[in-house]
Amino acid sequence: MIADKVLSACAAAWAWLALTIHPLAPWFCVPALCWLVLWAVRTWAPGAWQWVADKGPIGAAASKCFQALPSVALGAIIVAFATGADVKLTVTGAVVALGAPLWHEVLRWASSKTPGPTYLGGSYPAAGSAPKP
Repeated sequence: MIADKVLSACAAAWAWLALTIHPLAPWFCVPALCWLVLWAVRTWAPGAWQWVADKGPIGAAASKCFQALPSVALGAIIVAFATGADVKLTVTGAVVALGAPLWHEVLRWASSKTPGPTYLGGSYPAAGSAPKP
């Protein structure tokens, strides 16, 4: 079955990262993978992200926290697949996935300090509804 293959591939990737690179490597890859998936959604299907932005609360901090919820859910799903749904590790994965919005802010800050194109985040319309500094 496809689900079994996905589960075994996730578990194998998790084990390879932990055993070959470093035991903490999978925990650094979860936020990066969450960021990549959410970036792809915001880039290629901005209407889906606009739905999330429209349902959230108004206000910079509350809006950013609400828009981080998809990365939290995605991080929990990734870790659940990779660890055989270990509850403690799945909750830890959800918390670690909060690194995805942090990664977004680091990229925005770093690109403003270097020459070349500036990373602004998602594309319109979702980025247009984001709180402005």
